[in-house]
Amino acid sequence: MPTILVDKQELFTLLNNPSLNDSEMEEILFSYGLEMDEVTSERKIHEKERGSLATLDYSDDVLYRIEIPANRYDLLSTEGLSIALHSFLHLAPPPKLIPTPPKIDLYIDSAVDPIRPVCLAAILRNITFTKKSYDSFISLQDKLHTNICRHRRLASMGTHDLDTLTPPFYYTAKHPQDICFTPLNQPGDIKGTQILAHYSNDPKLKKYTHLLANHSKFPLFLDANNTVLSLPPLINSNHSKITLKTRNVFIEITAENKNRADIALNALVANFSLYCDPAFTVETVNIHRNITHTVETTPHLEPRRLTVEYECIRKKIGIDASAHAINTCMQKMMLTILSYNTTNCIVSIPPYRADILHACDVVEDVAIGLGFDNIPKKTVSFYREVKVPLMHAFADVVRHTVAMCGYLEVLSFALCSKDECGAFLMRQQQEDTRAVAISNSNTSEFEILRTSLIPGLLKTISFNREFPLPVRVFEVGDVVLLDPSTDTGTRNDKRLAAVHTGHTSGFEEIHGLLDKLMQTLNVQKSPGAFDIRKGAECMYFTGRGADIYYKDAKVGSFGILHPRVLECFGLGFVASVVEVRLAPLGHLI
Repeated sequence: MPTILVDKQELFTLLNNPSLNDSEMEEILFSYGLEMDEVTSERKIHEKERGSLATLDYSDDVLYRIEIPANRYDLLSTEGLSIALHSFLHLAPPPKLIPTPPKIDLYIDSAVDPIRPVCLAAILRNITFTKKSYDSFISLQDKLHTNICRHRRLASMGTHDLDTLTPPFYYTAKHPQDICFTPLNQPGDIKGTQILAHYSNDPKLKKYTHLLANHSKFPLFLDANNTVLSLPPLINSNHSKITLKTRNVFIEITAENKNRADIALNALVANFSLYCDPAFTVETVNIHRNITHTVETTPHLEPRRLTVEYECIRKKIGIDASAHAINTCMQKMMLTILSYNTTNCIVSIPPYRADILHACDVVEDVAIGLGFDNIPKKTVSFYREVKVPLMHAFADVVRHTVAMCGYLEVLSFALCSKDECGAFLMRQQQEDTRAVAISNSNTSEFEILRTSLIPGLLKTISFNREFPLPVRVFEVGDVVLLDPSTDTGTRNDKRLAAVHTGHTSGFEEIHGLLDKLMQTLNVQKSPGAFDIRKGAECMYFTGRGADIYYKDAKVGSFGILHPRVLECFGLGFVASVVEVRLAPLGHLI
């Protein structure tokens, strides 16, 4: 979960209660469902990171490091936290964001559609920054970029001093050779053809250059004088840089995902419209799309409505509270009751509470507002015998048996590459029709769900070649196979796989392990029961592999691996393996 650094004095000032102490603040935060990780200072933080010599210019002001739930984007700044605590402590009602009519237009060129097609904007008028609120404003943008914007991949924002610009604004795309401007905090102009190379070594911005690297055109914000505002998602222009003297802020958000752009913009304006005059007023902007000739006004600040049943709240929390008491808890969590009767209520959800998606989220808020310590403890009125599922119990028996034979258990990834379960095991065509493929896989290492446990074991041995031979490892786990007869089109198949590698093949070791397992399960080797037959698996040496049958059905195989398989997994020693399906044997315990 994300953490924020909150200036103690600034928070107490915003709460109008400078007499609070650290323990009282910690208890308030805990009641709200937040955790104070530590009480520190700017000097202490840098002393830990860089040593005492690097702390001469840092402040000793007390800071709280607070852990924030990942879906509470409205709490990622001191301002947002103070607004929430105002309601929670009954200091003030939840703020209502007041949209004012648009005075400025923004035109979107169709050239940006292949790059970042979504664009939203807003204006904060008559805002007053202090050094601390300015730092908090920048910090919130960084937190949103990391969190909801997924490191600027799905959305990114730019903030500008409106008084340095001339509306209307234009969101367009140009070839790099047609772009030249002075980026933020740079001494002079940089051409578009040089900008990616320039920031490829920047410690903060180099991780974003790949977002533009594969595009022939770069997105660009311009004003009426063709002054560059920003080159999203990389960098703003120095021309429109925000300072402590800035009084009007133009906010633009570009994105691939409109929902995330809405959430980020609403969080930003909700937290910092606090400093506007009048407070919580947000000027809207008309967004014109050239290709569709439509006009959209942003930000979208309309509250959402949700109907919640009181009985549902009482049952899920385990309380017998009145409708009035439940309504009070909702109001503490910034929810407004529009109307209610004895059975349900209609709740107004502010636009900055993007975490509330369902009535269950309101139930959670009521529990927080009531206080988890105030929920009465009750003895459940029914009892149910808890049993370990049969297959889990059987798997534990198998693990114990194999471990007692001197094998070390490992846990490998459930995802692997197509080659590892196919070509590397010399059975490409068979596996292509059985494997569940990952759509849009980010890496060639994780392309499919594994259809065999053997590749994971061989990779484990390959990565631990410094260990003395022989190496004996095993795994009991699930593989996933396509199965049209199931609701999901797939099924899990629990298996045992073991590998013995060393200076000798270890075939007799693997064979002995299989016999020991069957002995433990009281299965006698005989035709029609447990039987070993000539195998045809390509991954084994010819004549050095066998299939395992139980009740005339194949349940696995074992043998000495082919040198080509060993070469594919980077193993320099001979190895023998066994893999057995456990489902057909599960009834034996």
